Amino acid sequence: MIPEEEIKRECSQQTYLRAQQIASRRSSFRSAVVSFNDSRGVRTTELSAGVLSSDKKRYYKATILADEAVGELLDYACTCPAAYEYSGMCKHSAALAMHYNQNPQSFMGYVAKKHTRTSSEELLSLMERESAQTLNETTGKIELIPTLRYYFGNWDLSFKVAGNGTSYVLKSIDDFIDRMHNGAFYSYGKKLSFTHKPERLDKRSLALFRFVERACEQRGSLSLTGSSLYSLDYGFGNRRGNRQRTARDLSLTDIEVVELFELLEGQTLFVQNDETGSRDLDWAVVGSNANGPYEASVVRADPDLSVNIRKTESGFGITPPYESVFVSSGDNLCIWRGRTIYLCSPEMARIGDLLRSLHDNEGLFLSKEDAPLFCSTVLPLMEKALPLHVPDELAKMKPIPCQIKFYLDANKKRITCEAYAEYGEESFPLTLIDPQSGDSPAIHVASMKAAKTKSGRIVRDNVREANAARIAGEFVPGGEIDLHNPDMVGPLLFGGLVKMKEVGQVYTTAAFDRLIFDKRPSISTGLSMAGNLIQLNLTSNELEPEEVASLIASYRERKHYHKLKNGAFLDITELDQAQLEKIEQALSSLDIPAKDLRSASVDLPAYDVFFLDEVFDDAIKDEQVSRYIDNFKRARGKERKIPQLLKGTLRPYQKEGFSWLSLLSDCGFGGILADEMGLGKSIQLISWILAQKETDPDFSTCLIVCPASLIYNWTAELAKFAPSLNVKPIDGQKYLRSRTRAEAPSTDVFVASYDILRIDAKEFAEMGFYACVLDEAQYIKNRSTKSARAVKKLNTKHRFALTGTPIENKPSELWSIFDFLMPGLLGSPMRFRENFEISILGNDDEAVHRLRKLVGPFILRRTKKEVLTDLPEKTESTVYAVLEGEQKRLYAAREQHLRDRLNMQKKKSAGRGGAGFAPANEEVVRKRTATLKSKRPVIRETGLDVVDPTDMSKVEVLAEITRLRQLCLNPSLVFDNYHAGAAKLPVIMDLVQQGIDAGLKMLVFSQFTTYLSQIGTALEDAGIKHFTLTGQTSTKKRLEMVDAFNKDDTPVFLISMKAGGTGLNLTGASFVILTDPWWNAAVQEQASDRAHRIGQTRKVNVVKVVAKDTIEERIVALQESKRELASSLIEGNSGQLASLTADDLIDLFM
Repeated sequence: MIPEEEIKRECSQQTYLRAQQIASRRSSFRSAVVSFNDSRGVRTTELSAGVLSSDKKRYYKATILADEAVGELLDYACTCPAAYEYSGMCKHSAALAMHYNQNPQSFMGYVAKKHTRTSSEELLSLMERESAQTLNETTGKIELIPTLRYYFGNWDLSFKVAGNGTSYVLKSIDDFIDRMHNGAFYSYGKKLSFTHKPERLDKRSLALFRFVERACEQRGSLSLTGSSLYSLDYGFGNRRGNRQRTARDLSLTDIEVVELFELLEGQTLFVQNDETGSRDLDWAVVGSNANGPYEASVVRADPDLSVNIRKTESGFGITPPYESVFVSSGDNLCIWRGRTIYLCSPEMARIGDLLRSLHDNEGLFLSKEDAPLFCSTVLPLMEKALPLHVPDELAKMKPIPCQIKFYLDANKKRITCEAYAEYGEESFPLTLIDPQSGDSPAIHVASMKAAKTKSGRIVRDNVREANAARIAGEFVPGGEIDLHNPDMVGPLLFGGLVKMKEVGQVYTTAAFDRLIFDKRPSISTGLSMAGNLIQLNLTSNELEPEEVASLIASYRERKHYHKLKNGAFLDITELDQAQLEKIEQALSSLDIPAKDLRSASVDLPAYDVFFLDEVFDDAIKDEQVSRYIDNFKRARGKERKIPQLLKGTLRPYQKEGFSWLSLLSDCGFGGILADEMGLGKSIQLISWILAQKETDPDFSTCLIVCPASLIYNWTAELAKFAPSLNVKPIDGQKYLRSRTRAEAPSTDVFVASYDILRIDAKEFAEMGFYACVLDEAQYIKNRSTKSARAVKKLNTKHRFALTGTPIENKPSELWSIFDFLMPGLLGSPMRFRENFEISILGNDDEAVHRLRKLVGPFILRRTKKEVLTDLPEKTESTVYAVLEGEQKRLYAAREQHLRDRLNMQKKKSAGRGGAGFAPANEEVVRKRTATLKSKRPVIRETGLDVVDPTDMSKVEVLAEITRLRQLCLNPSLVFDNYHAGAAKLPVIMDLVQQGIDAGLKMLVFSQFTTYLSQIGTALEDAGIKHFTLTGQTSTKKRLEMVDAFNKDDTPVFLISMKAGGTGLNLTGASFVILTDPWWNAAVQEQASDRAHRIGQTRKVNVVKVVAKDTIEERIVALQESKRELASSLIEGNSGQLASLTADDLIDLFM
C-alpha cells in the first residue's frame, strides 16, 4: 500500500480530487504491471500502466517507484504534458497509485508479500555467487546458436544456449540481456547453469550477443517516440528504458539481417523457410526437410543465377532465376539459396533491385522500342554480374563504346582546344561548357540528345560526353584562352591535362608541347666576399641567372605558375617549397626588393653574413667568407688585453663585454651592450675607450649621449676609472656649449644629454667623432622624435648603445636603435613592420627566431643571475591597499564612466569596420593633452568631469588612466577640495616603520612628485628623516644626496621614477617600495636595481603597493606580458608578445 498522505503530499488538492475520479473507473487503466526489486537492502515496488486521458483519445504512460515497507513514494513519472510543465505528481500518476491501493490483484505480476527490509545487495550478491558454486556451475565457454526464420518477407531470430554438450532454447532474449548486464547466475536446466558475464561466451557468441543487445536498445529508443501502450516500461532498476520486451524471437529488419550475415561471414547458422505457396522452390539441395531448420554457410561470393533473355513476338522476355531469397541494405546484397547465403559483389548488388523484381513478378517484359536504351544501360550491368544468354537480335543493339578525344594546339596568341566523342567511325564535336556562362551539364546533355546520327543504332553516352565537355570547358572555356594569361594557361598545363587524360585521349601539337617546362629546377645559394661586401648568389643548373631571379620574383608574389622567357611555363608548386620559402624570408628580412635581384645576385653589407650563414646552412661559401666567419667566431671567445691605464678591476663577464666591444669595432660593426641594470656597463665601455686610445693611432674625440640627470654620473665614472682621459661635459648656456665643443681636438670624451644634442643638432652634425655611445638608448626608441633624428645625423666611425631595456614596448623600438648603429640592417620601417613586427605581436615564434638571427651577433645580454653568483638575491612581493568610503566611490564612478565611453567607442569602431581609437593628428593631440594636464576639476555630484562622449584618442585614454592611478593614491591629486582619507598612505607608512624597526634603509618610488610630497609630509610628521629627489633636483645636488644616503643614517630616500630610475647607485638601501605600478615592468626594475647592483651586500626586498580591485591590479598583469617581449628577442625565450595597443588599453576595463 502507498499511504494516501504520501499521495496528497506530492500533488495539489485539485489534482488529488481529479485523480480520485480517474481511479474510480477501472476502465481508465490498461496494461497495469507491478514488479518487486531488491536494491541495496530496500525492496521497492514498481508500478506501470497506461492511464486514459481526459479527452479519452489516448493513454499516457504513468510510472511509480515506492517503498511499501516504510510507506514512501520514491519516484514517479508520466508522459502527459502536465508532468513536464508543473512540479509535483500529475493526476495520472496519482490515480495509478490509488488504483494499486484499491485493486492490487489487477496488476500483472502482483504477488502478495510482506514488504520488509532485506539483506544488503552486496551480501545477497555474494551469497548468490557462493550458492552458484554449490549448484555445480557449468564450466567452459557458453555458445549462442542462432536460428533465422523467414516467412513472407519477415525475418525472426532465435537462439539456443549451449554448453557442456547440451543446449536449451532461449525462451527470452530480453531476460538473457538483463542477466548479462547484471552478472546474474541462472540455471537453464539440470546440465546448464552459469553466471552471465561476457567472458563466459565464446568469441562468436559474444559478437552475437552484442548484435542483439544493440538491436534491442535501438527498438527501445524508437519506442520512446511512439504512443503505443505496447512499449510500456516494466520498471526502473536495471531495466533498459521504455521499450517493448523481446521474448523468444527477435524480429529483424533487412538492414539487421544483412549486418548479421556480414557478422557470420565464413561461418554457419541455422535457417528456416516458412514461406508456403511458392512455385518451384528449388530447395532440392537442402534434403528432405526443405523448410528447415537446417545449417547454412555464409560465403562472400556471387551465386550462379540463371537469367535468360528470349525473343518474343512483340519484344523480349526476361526469365527469373531459381527460387532465392533476396535481402539488401544500401549497396549490400545478400542472396539465400539452399544451404548457402551469399554476400554478393558490388556488381551483383547493383542489379539487386532488378533480380528482386524478376523474382517477385516471375519475369519481366522488354519492348522493341526500349531495347536500344536497355542495351546501353541495363544490359552491361547484367553481363558484368551474371552468365547471360543474349539473343542475336538484342546483341546487335549493344551500343558502340564512346571514346573521348581532346586536341590541343597553340599559336603566338592563344591556346585552342577541341573535344570529340567518337563511336566507331562516327565522331561528334562537343560544345565546351564555359563555367562562367552558368550552363550546366544537364543543358548540354539535352542538346546532345537532339543531335542526329548517321546510324540509328548508335546510342550516345550523354553522361560521359557532358563530363568531358565540362572538364575541357573548365580549363579552356569556349575552346580557346589567351596565351599571355598565366592564370589560365598554368592551370590547363599542370592540372587540366591530367583531368583530360583521366576521361579520354589527349592529342597535342609540338607548339603546345613547347609550353611545358617539364624539368624541376633546384636553386642553390652561394656566398662570396669582395672588400666589405657580401655577395649572395642564387643559381640553378636548368635556368639562366635572370630566369632564377624572375622565378623567385613570381614566388614572392605567391604565383603558382611562372612563364619563362622562351614562352614555356613552369609549375612553381612542384619545386622545393622549403628552399624557396627560405630564400623569400631571407630576402624579406634583409629588405631586398625584386629589382635588386635581377641577375640572381645581390651585394650586401658585411654584417649580413652572419644572418645568411645561419639561414643558408647549405650555402656554397668561398674561402674568404668562410675565413671571415671563422675568424669572428674565434675572436669572440678570445680575451683582449685590458688597458694599462684602467683604474679598476674587471670581473670575468666584464672582460668578455670589453672584448666583444673591441671585436665589433675591429670589424666595423655597432652593437648593443644590453646587460641587466647594475652589472657595470659603464666600466666596460670606458675600458674600450682607453684601449682604443692606446692602440688606434686614428683615435679622436668620443661622444657619450645620456639623459641629462646622468651627465655628471658619467664624468664621475670616467674620472674614477680613466683619470688619464680628458673628459668634458657639454652643458650650460649656448655660448658655453659652443666654447666646449671648440675644444674637441684636445678632448678625449664629450658627455652630452639627449636634450642638448637635440637643441644643438646642427652643430653636432658638423663635427666628426671617433665613437658615439648612447647610454639608456631606449631614449631613441621612437624613430620620429627630434632626439632620435639628431642622433642619427652624427658623423662617427664607431657606434654603440648601452641599455638594459632595448625593447620596452614593441619591436620597432629595437629597429630605431639599430637604425642608429647599423643603418639598413633591419631594412626600412615599413618593411620591418611587415616582415617582423606584425608577426611578432601576433605571437609568431618563427618571426622572433628570424629577427634574433639578424641582430643576435650584435647584442650582448647578461643577467645578474647568470654572472653575479655572489650578489644577494632580490625578492619581490605585493602588498594590497583596499579603497574605502569616499575614495572608493570616486574611483568606481570614474572607472565606470571611462568604461562606458570605451564601450561606446568599441561599438562605433565595429560599425565603421575598424577597431581601436579615433585618429588624432599631432596638433589635436597636443591641444587635448594640454587641456587634460592643466585641468584640476572641482568635485561635482558625480565626482566626474563633464566630458562629451565622442571618440577618444589614445592620448585621452592614457590621461584618464593616469587620473585613475592618482585616485588610487589619493583623490586630492585629482580634486583640489578632497580632504577625506586615502588607503595607500597608511600602508606605506607601516612599511617604512617596519623597515626602520629592522634597521633597513629604503627607497620609495612614485611616478607622481606631488604624491612624494604627501609622503614627505607624513614622514616629517612622524619625525623620520628623508631625502627627496625629483626632476627639479640639480645634478650636483643629486650626487651629494646619493653619496650622503649611502654613508649616513638617513633611512628613507623618496625618488621620482622618471628622475631617479636610471644612473643612481644606492647600494646603501636594501628595501625598495614601489607606490604605484605602471605597465612597463622594465622601468620598475630599473628603479629597484638602484639598490640591487654590484656593491650590494644584503638581500634586497622590493614591495609593490597595489590598490585592490582597481586598474593597478590589471596593470601588474599587463607588466608580465610586456616583460616577455624583451626576453623573447634579446634573451631568446619564446612567449606571447604584446604591445600597448588600443586593445591593451580597452582590455584594462573590459
